[in-house]
Amino acid sequence: MYPFLEPLATLTGIISVWLNAKENIWGWVWGLVSVVVYAYIFWQAKLYADAGLQGVFAASAFYGIWVWGRGGVAKTLHPITRSTFKEVLLLALFVLAFTGGLGYYLATQTGDPRPWIDAALTGGSLVAQYQLARKRLENWLVWIAVDVVYVFLYLDQGLYYTSFLYFTYVIIAWWAYVAWKKAIAVVA
Repeated sequence: MYPFLEPLATLTGIISVWLNAKENIWGWVWGLVSVVVYAYIFWQAKLYADAGLQGVFAASAFYGIWVWGRGGVAKTLHPITRSTFKEVLLLALFVLAFTGGLGYYLATQTGDPRPWIDAALTGGSLVAQYQLARKRLENWLVWIAVDVVYVFLYLDQGLYYTSFLYFTYVIIAWWAYVAWKKAIAVVA
C-alpha cells in the first residue's frame, strides 16, 4: 500500500521499541521518526484514531526523553516500578470511558472501518505509553494485549508491514517484560 513509507515506519518502530526495552533513551528519538510517518499512513487508511494517536506518541516521546533523561546514565532518579492497584483501576476506567466516547464519535462521524476497535486500541495504547514513560513494569503487558489485536486490524486493512511490526512488538514486549521484571527483582 505504501511501498517506501510503511517499511521505513516499520523499521524505525522496531528500533524504537527495542531500544526502549533496553532502557535506552534513543528509543524515544527513533520513535519520533516512526510516529510521524505512521500518522500519514494511518490518515490515508482512514484509521483516524490511530493517526491522532501518533501525535500523542510524539508528545510522549518528548516526555519520555525528559523523564528518562533526568536520571542520567545510572537512571537513579527514575527506576522501573510497578503500578499500584489504584493506578491500574483508574487506567482501566480511562480506557472504558475513552473507548465509549471516541468509539461513538468514530462510528457516527467518520468513515473509520473499525471504529470501536480503533477507539479501544487507542485508549489501551495511551495507557501503555503513559506507563512506559513512567517506567511501569506493567506497560509491557498492556502493549502485548493491544499489539496482538493490532496485528489483526492491520491485516484486515491491508497494512502488511505494519501487521508484521506489531507482531514483532508482541515478541519484544514479552522479552522486555521478562527483562524488566528481573531488573526489579535485583533491586528489591
